[in-house]
Amino acid sequence: MSPAMSPTTQQSALDVLIPTTAPAFEAFRQRLFTDAQLSSLHPENLTTWWQAKFFQMYAGDGDLAVRAIAKLLVWREGYDWFTLPQEDYADQMASGKLYFEGVDRDGFPVLIFRQERHLAKADPDGIARNVRFLIWFMDRAIRDGTIKSRVTVFLDRINVGSANTESLAFIRHAVPQLQTAFPEIINKVAVFPAGMILYGMWKIAQPLIAPRLVKKIVICSGEFQNALFELVSPENLSRRYGGTLKQDGADVVGTVGERRPGIVAEE
Repeated sequence: MSPAMSPTTQQSALDVLIPTTAPAFEAFRQRLFTDAQLSSLHPENLTTWWQAKFFQMYAGDGDLAVRAIAKLLVWREGYDWFTLPQEDYADQMASGKLYFEGVDRDGFPVLIFRQERHLAKADPDGIARNVRFLIWFMDRAIRDGTIKSRVTVFLDRINVGSANTESLAFIRHAVPQLQTAFPEIINKVAVFPAGMILYGMWKIAQPLIAPRLVKKIVICSGEFQNALFELVSPENLSRRYGGTLKQDGADVVGTVGERRPGIVAEE
C-alpha cells in the first residue's frame, strides 16, 4: 500500500489541483473503483492527490484519465513503486545534490540538482539506483506536500567534470521512467551552463522526451543568469545564480530535500 499523506498535507495539495467536492470529480473517483480495466491493478493504491492530478490533466475526460491511470499502475507494479518509501538513500541525500530553494514566477517550488555533487555510474545497477533515487526524492516531495502541483527544475552544471556526467545509458534509462512516474509535474526545466558536449547529448535525448516537455526545457549557455531571471525573480534566486536570496544551508552537504526556514532575501 502507498503511504498516505497526512490529511492536512493532502488537502492543501488537493486545493491547488481541484475542489475535491466537485460532483464531476466525485463521480470520477467512483468510476476508478468500479472500472473493469482497473479492477486488477489495485486503484485503491492511487492517492486522492494522484486521482485529482489525472482528472485535472485530462480536463475531466474520464475515459482518457482511466487509460492513463491504467498505464501508470501497470508501470508502478513492475517498478516496485510501493517499496520506495522504505528504501534507504542516506548516501545520496548526504551528497547535498538535491534541494528545494525558493519558488518560480508561477509560484511553484524550484528543485536544484547540483550535478557537481553527483557521482555518475557506468554499471547498470548503479545507473538504475541513481534513477531510482530521483524518483524516490520526487515521490517524497509530493507526499510531504512540498510539490503541490508542479515543480521547476534547475540542472546546475557549474564545475561539472567527467565523474559527475552521466552516460547516454543513464539518459535512456531515466527519461522514460521519470516521464511515466510523474506525468505533467514539470513546470519548467533550466539546464546550465551548456557546452558542446551537452548540446550533443541533448540532440540524442530530445527524441525520447515528450514534445510538451521539450517545450518546457531551456538550455542556457554563456550568461545563463538572464535566462534564470525569466523563470525565477532575483529575490528567489540564490547569489550563486545572480539573485539576492541568502543561502542558509544550500552549500552545506546534507541539507537537501527540506525547506530551510532561515532563507531570506537580502535587504
